[in-house]
Amino acid sequence: MIIFQTAGCGYTGAIGFKSGLLADAPSQATTFRSDDYIHRLNRTLQAEVRALSAYVSLAHHRSLEPVIAEGSASHHHASRELVRLVIASRGVPEDRSALSIGLTRRLVTLFNRMPSGLAERATIATLRQLERQLIPNYKHLLKVAPARDLDTLRELLEQTSKQDLALSV
Repeated sequence: MIIFQTAGCGYTGAIGFKSGLLADAPSQATTFRSDDYIHRLNRTLQAEVRALSAYVSLAHHRSLEPVIAEGSASHHHASRELVRLVIASRGVPEDRSALSIGLTRRLVTLFNRMPSGLAERATIATLRQLERQLIPNYKHLLKVAPARDLDTLRELLEQTSKQDLALSV
């Protein structure tokens, strides 16, 4: 995908426009970048979407309601921030989950058929595993991120760590 930008900086690119709105404006073609940082942002975004889906799917568990509500809000916020970071880095957000929603629904159905105490422990263990998988993603992103993104990524890592801690209680 190519986005054409016109800038008044005096640059005349290889792409010329002979007619239309950009006839007299200098222009250049800017493509979406694809690099390791954007790739990792997108993989983390996909993990956040999986986690959000799991939390939302388990919203009916009354005994876990505060943890579920907080986790849903946290992962929703993280997903929005990651999309913003991908776009700011001139990437294309990829929010499709590598884990099928059908599998998530099957897990929820399976948990619902278990005795309540066992189902609750399995649910918490699954959510903790999702949180624990996100922590190394954020740590690696902090190593390769540009300075402008560090504060946001630190905040998201802190949120994920807090959610993991909340699930361990």
